[in-house]
Amino acid sequence: MDFVMARSLAFAAALACAAPALGADRADYVTLRTAELLNLKCAALKYVEHTYLHEAVITALDSTDESINLITGDMSREDYDAWKQGADDEAAQKAAEAGCTSAANSYLLTARAKASEDIFRAMLLAFHFNTLPGDDRNHVALPADQQASAERYDGFLQQVYGESYPAFAEAQRQAAAASLPASAMPSAEPEEGALPTFGAIATIDDQDRILLAQSAAAKVLQRIEFEVTAESNGWLVKPLQTQTGAVVPALERADGSAPGILYPVWAGPVAYASGGAEFRLALARAPESVIRVMTYGAGAASLADASGVRFYVAGTAPYGDPGFRAGASVFEATPSSGPCLGGPCFDLPHDATVALLDGEGAIAELVMGSGDEPAGQVALRASELSRVPVQ
Repeated sequence: MDFVMARSLAFAAALACAAPALGADRADYVTLRTAELLNLKCAALKYVEHTYLHEAVITALDSTDESINLITGDMSREDYDAWKQGADDEAAQKAAEAGCTSAANSYLLTARAKASEDIFRAMLLAFHFNTLPGDDRNHVALPADQQASAERYDGFLQQVYGESYPAFAEAQRQAAAASLPASAMPSAEPEEGALPTFGAIATIDDQDRILLAQSAAAKVLQRIEFEVTAESNGWLVKPLQTQTGAVVPALERADGSAPGILYPVWAGPVAYASGGAEFRLALARAPESVIRVMTYGAGAASLADASGVRFYVAGTAPYGDPGFRAGASVFEATPSSGPCLGGPCFDLPHDATVALLDGEGAIAELVMGSGDEPAGQVALRASELSRVPVQ
């Protein structure tokens, strides 16, 4: 089996039985951390899966007895750091030994299974909040673009799990329902395959749980829509680790026309609204250090040209200060002819990148549209961008 094909559905048949129960011990953390290191090197999982794998790694670490003992004071910081370094070294050694070969599959299968559970559960919550009555205070409308992306991702999961999909889906439906407030549940059982709707919310804790569920739903939809949109426009989305250990998405052409050429996403994906139109965008560093503004979503069609696409690199005033734009260098974008994400695409001049990265602690703001205060301005901080590896 060609290992690279593991990114698609090559190891789907074994997935249903691949993941052991995760407990609070070192072995669980080491297994997931090994998978994370392998995927950073091999990019066998989807990017959205990697983001949930990363969160699972953190959760596994926080759940260990050692992490709990550190918090309670039963373990010193020095002893904890030595323990964690040992666990990290073990994971790194296992990843190095497995490499991008079939020996990595058991780790990546475990990672995919864990990520898929978290992703699907959050997707179910998103669809649930969308189906609540429009006058329900917990109703959250699901944009058609995001709904279509989620349905496509569900199709991917159906292929991955095959005959095991109904059992997988039902288990996550029950888990999603269990994450909602018990006091808000109706007495009647929901229809088969549906999440329960809310009854009266009894306590503040109930509302907190709903807000957490809504946040998880919004996050998964944003991540899925970005990757599905990227794939639909000829991209692979790969994890790229920064010098601080954080991971950002990086775009690579899927047809092999530019092997090894990555477009690190410096900001986004984020929602943006201008002139009554809502869309999403990502700012990527294209070759020759050009910042490319990539838009997508139905509302992006309202951006007929580059007029009003401006990039302010701070002068002396701090970001958010009324004088920020007045004292900043302004760069106008031009329509891009390069590969994008399906919506209008704009390139900022190379000088904009230079001005941003050359300024110590510089902050820049992207503004789109004719209004002075469009919703969702995007800020870039040079201190963060400098940590992203240059390809």
